[in-house]
Amino acid sequence: MKRLKQLFAVLMCTVLLTACSESEAVPETQKPSTPAFVSITSAGVSDYYVIRSDDTDIRAEVDAAVAIRRAIIDATGAEIGISTDWEKNPVYDHEIIVGKTLRDGLEIDTAALGETGYIIKEVDGDIYICGGASAGIRLATDYFVDEFVKNGSDVVIPVGYERVVYHVFDIPALYVDMNQVTKDWKIVIPENAYPRVKESAEQLQSTIASKCGFLLDIVPGDEDVPNAFVLSDIKPEMNGVHTMHVDGTAFIFRSSAGTGVAGCVQRFVELYLSRGVRGKFNFPGDYEYLDLGDLMMVTYPDTK
Repeated sequence: MKRLKQLFAVLMCTVLLTACSESEAVPETQKPSTPAFVSITSAGVSDYYVIRSDDTDIRAEVDAAVAIRRAIIDATGAEIGISTDWEKNPVYDHEIIVGKTLRDGLEIDTAALGETGYIIKEVDGDIYICGGASAGIRLATDYFVDEFVKNGSDVVIPVGYERVVYHVFDIPALYVDMNQVTKDWKIVIPENAYPRVKESAEQLQSTIASKCGFLLDIVPGDEDVPNAFVLSDIKPEMNGVHTMHVDGTAFIFRSSAGTGVAGCVQRFVELYLSRGVRGKFNFPGDYEYLDLGDLMMVTYPDTK
């Protein structure tokens, strides 16, 4: 009996030792992995070149390329090169590509980024830094330098790193009688519109694009077109006035004043789409505007 007890104790110790040994082993899939980085500089040396477009007319892109190179030199002492995408210049093994260039490694829709939007992305050892406009490229440059260069050591960036920032538009949502204006809406002008009317339609188009983020098509038509801003050739019964009103899903401009419907559109832009106007708002179904010059009567749109 005593021998059986001793044998049982030995077996239990063997089981416990096996269990402890297995619990201490970490499966390969659970071992923490070391983050992979791309080294732009190492011990004060770099084989990177900063590349910008050879024919860019955006001064901010030129300034950004110079600023990035200067920041890296100042922070690390590495003499990083700088060049352009001119076809006779070499393509280097490792590049920091600033702005829109002829390099094929990354397709960038700068229009989608918007005025202050930008992208910073690592692709196969190359770094792309691009903005939707001058403001965006400046913000991207500042972020890259602050995040990766001004750390007092070598400049490294994670493999596959990507940062995309989109512009926040002043009017993220615009409604007509609670119908949201989208990129599928239209700006309607008369079939035989005068040049001044066409120019005012283009002004409205560009202003809505800058404030809301989408470009509306300008098409010929009349007041019956739905989902549209309509520059009508129908004049109000009263002489010398601008009027605006909502009719279903159409926002209609009319004028009998000397400046015509173009002047009415200009008034609309000044009231609702000018600099500093922000937020979501709705033009209700009973919205009406009447401008008599010295006298203005208006039902203002609901705020949301």
